[in-house]
Amino acid sequence: MATMTLTLAEARLAGKTNEIRFDGDIDRVVFVAAGDATFTAERLLHRHREGEGFHCRGSLAVTAESEETTVWIWQLAEASQDSLPDGAVLKLRQDIEVGSGERVMRLDRVDFPPGAAALTHVHPGPGIRIVLAGRIGIQQGDSQMKYMSAGEPWFESGPDPVYAPTTEERSTTFIRCMVLPMEWRGRNTIRYVRSEDADKPKLQQYRRYVDATIQIPAARI
Repeated sequence: MATMTLTLAEARLAGKTNEIRFDGDIDRVVFVAAGDATFTAERLLHRHREGEGFHCRGSLAVTAESEETTVWIWQLAEASQDSLPDGAVLKLRQDIEVGSGERVMRLDRVDFPPGAAALTHVHPGPGIRIVLAGRIGIQQGDSQMKYMSAGEPWFESGPDPVYAPTTEERSTTFIRCMVLPMEWRGRNTIRYVRSEDADKPKLQQYRRYVDATIQIPAARI
């Protein structure tokens, strides 16, 4: 197993043409939480608007195309490569153990109507989530329920059971990045812990932005 660092950063750019640059030959997934920006990397120059996401590898320049732009960037790196530029705010950083070789770096979103819940479940890989809108409770294993609001992130290991109810006030959406074994590419990863939950109605909806094939280096001894 290799130890990698999964980091979620936030870049807030005020004013058109304001730019921030992320360096390093590492894998990233990007989500535009608000506004409009142009993204320049080695193999792409794309403009993305609010609610869009993508994957890239290598250095990445983010240039605002609107007066107020917020971008969330997850990067997966060896500890020695994990750094953030001036102007990027660290939201969450977590070391994870993943098998070497090909893996999937997924970026997707989960939408809940008011009062819906993700029943007790597990996933086949770790990831960092962040609330885009609304409010959601997260109970992992035997820990106490913790409620997360817009802009707040959390980490899930994957095999630890999670129960996640949302509140009645409004719909809830979170964005997540997970690192998964290759066999889960293009497949829904949620697996319910309790057999009686398997056939209950599931109200959450999913939108997958990216299932990028990445290469995890072998563990160094």
